[in-house]
Amino acid sequence: MKNNTESLEKLQEKERLKYLKKKEKGQVKSAIHMNARELRQKRKQWKENSKVYRNKKALAHQNLQRILDYTPPSSPVSVQQLRENLAARNRRQMRRRRAVLYAKIAYLEKRLKNVVKLGEKYKKRCMRLREKRYDPESPASKVNVLLRNVNVPKSVKKKLLFGEALTKDLQTSYEDLGKKHEKKKKYYEMLKLKSLQKYKLLHVSKPFFKHDTFKKQKPRKISGKMLKVKDDVIKFLEKDENSRMCPGKRDYLKSKDGKTRQKRVLYDTLYNLHQKFLHTVNYKISLSTFCRFRPFWVTWQNVNDRNTCQCIQHANIQLIISKLHEVKALKFCTVTSALATITCNVHSTKCLFRKCLTCKERSLDYYLPMPNQLVTYRQWIYEVSSFEKDGKLKTVRKPLKKEYRVKLKQLVQNLEAALPLFFHIWGL
Repeated sequence: MKNNTESLEKLQEKERLKYLKKKEKGQVKSAIHMNARELRQKRKQWKENSKVYRNKKALAHQNLQRILDYTPPSSPVSVQQLRENLAARNRRQMRRRRAVLYAKIAYLEKRLKNVVKLGEKYKKRCMRLREKRYDPESPASKVNVLLRNVNVPKSVKKKLLFGEALTKDLQTSYEDLGKKHEKKKKYYEMLKLKSLQKYKLLHVSKPFFKHDTFKKQKPRKISGKMLKVKDDVIKFLEKDENSRMCPGKRDYLKSKDGKTRQKRVLYDTLYNLHQKFLHTVNYKISLSTFCRFRPFWVTWQNVNDRNTCQCIQHANIQLIISKLHEVKALKFCTVTSALATITCNVHSTKCLFRKCLTCKERSLDYYLPMPNQLVTYRQWIYEVSSFEKDGKLKTVRKPLKKEYRVKLKQLVQNLEAALPLFFHIWGL
């Protein structure tokens, strides 16, 4: 009957009329008129019918495919055509599956992006709320910062919190007194911080008990023996071989008690002068005491007060000597020490111009176990750069410290060639 279309249509029309009559009589209910239970049962039946229908279709398709696969071709041409049709069908199926997967990936990526964006939004909102509530100056915050990554008992944490809270209250009360010094002083005396003084914790209270509320320390008395040492240090530093007097009318210094003295400028560092001083006396004093006994009018040369400037050649010589001292080719690290090695007196014009019969043949002693060793040192140079201003091209020279890499013996040769340029230091 399925092969005869007319008979099939008549049968379908007959079944349709039969269904309509049943529907009019109420024997068949539509989904709208069913209750929830009947609708669930009906849907369950529909699912089973659909499942049976799909299984039948799949079985028929498999049977047809099996027949096609096991049926020998009538000619070689038809076999080739069948393979092409099969390949085309496989490609269509693959494209369809790939399109479904691509659509799913795009949907999931979009959803993931929205979820990440939403998470970042709420994370930022939570962080802002925490920052509003967080007070870094509160006692609890200070204790938490202090005990970060440290495990302590609760009793210890409570005592720390008590100390911070008490400190906060004391500081607030102190600040509420205003700017009147007398009230603050009475407040400080009323507290009587003897325990802090006993355990050497008085400096901890300085942030809110200002320094002017502390008792002034009396100046220490110097014994007669130390007064003699102080006089020796002053006389030593005032010698012309250790310092020079500034000749200018304004080159003077005034002490706190109103004394005025002409300024003297040291030739060397206090460390080197201390070592030199120990060789001139038969007792020993520490470097700190030597520095403390330095008179106020004996000071160092200030760059802003110089009538002359340190030229680029002298700075480059100092850099070379520092590098040679670093690689242990020289025992000293300053130009002054180098001049002291090859001259009798660094302040003598005859010695500096190599006219002294005693020291004109002296030279620097180098320790060069590996003369071909490569070393990197720096030198000051002037770099010319151009720029445009107001439509005009202008040039400017800027000092720049540049690195060079040479052999150790070449660096020694550079020093020997540049050292005569430093001999006119006596005139500065």
